[in-house]
Amino acid sequence: TIKGVVIGGDFNTNHDQAMFATERTLDSLADAGYQNNFEGMALPERVTHPGNHGFPDATFDFLFTKGLTALQPTVTQTNASDHWPVTRNFRLS
Repeated sequence: TIKGVVIGGDFNTNHDQAMFATERTLDSLADAGYQNNFEGMALPERVTHPGNHGFPDATFDFLFTKGLTALQPTVTQTNASDHWPVTRNFRLS
């Protein structure tokens, strides 16, 4: 029996920048009942791609969940990649 689902990764889109206004990936996941684990968090708390070369700080990496109790997500600032990793703990019931 499946208790919960996690979908995560680099989506290369967000709701913060006008250039992505017509892109529907994030909305499609929400419409399917998945919770955006950054919902309600201010941009400075959820930057996963630091701005460079004239581009602003952005959130491109997301975790979406369904059927799980999730704790606060963590973004770790590191030089290992041009994107910062997102981690999250879940409570299985």
